[in-house]
Amino acid sequence: RMIVVGIGHMGRALAGYGGFAERGLRVVGLFDIDPELIGSTAGNPQVGMLPILPLADLAAFVHANRGAIGVIATPADAAQSVAETLVGAGVT
Repeated sequence: RMIVVGIGHMGRALAGYGGFAERGLRVVGLFDIDPELIGSTAGNPQVGMLPILPLADLAAFVHANRGAIGVIATPADAAQSVAETLVGAGVT
């Protein structure tokens, strides 16, 4: 169960990558801070599209969905804060 934070070019590519399923991984949550992205969808049409959620909802999502792997696809200056948010939510 993977969560991708930062749904720019890299985050979209990761969210849509079909090879994760072959390795037993499933993207379950997508998060961003861009109001223009929040509420839209991304992912792999063959596996399923997911809504892009606000980063402020990350902790509640992790607790409700037991996200296990956090993938950070943000600009470098935001990565440490996102890592701390993921760890604070229980992602190891």
